[in-house]
Amino acid sequence: MEKFLTPAWFMMVKDKLHSLGDLHLSPAMQQLHLNVQVHNTPKEAGNFYIKDAMVVEGMDSTAKSTVLVSKETLTELFTQPSSHLLIQYFLQGDIQIIGDLSQLMNLQTSQPSDELQALLTDILSNTKY
Repeated sequence: MEKFLTPAWFMMVKDKLHSLGDLHLSPAMQQLHLNVQVHNTPKEAGNFYIKDAMVVEGMDSTAKSTVLVSKETLTELFTQPSSHLLIQYFLQGDIQIIGDLSQLMNLQTSQPSDELQALLTDILSNTKY
């Protein structure tokens, strides 16, 4: 088990992504390119970006959007995925978005594939918080 948002956790996620092959992602998921800036963590720890269906530690200056979120909120959303909870946190200001909001709006109608669901379940079962 790897601790959430540590370098070892990002390596585990990368390895699992590479081992699965095609995740049959929706077009909205395939086009997603954003930074996630996590606050309430030491220095830059926990920041990551999503591009080309990969989760990569660090920030990407070419990302279309940046999501600002606390580690606590991100942990809750990661362990209990819910579009209702996501919208609630956004409306409360617990999640802020800088840049292109449209790519995130497109995700609302996107359903995760069975392969992606299995990957997330596997990652969750191998993550400690």
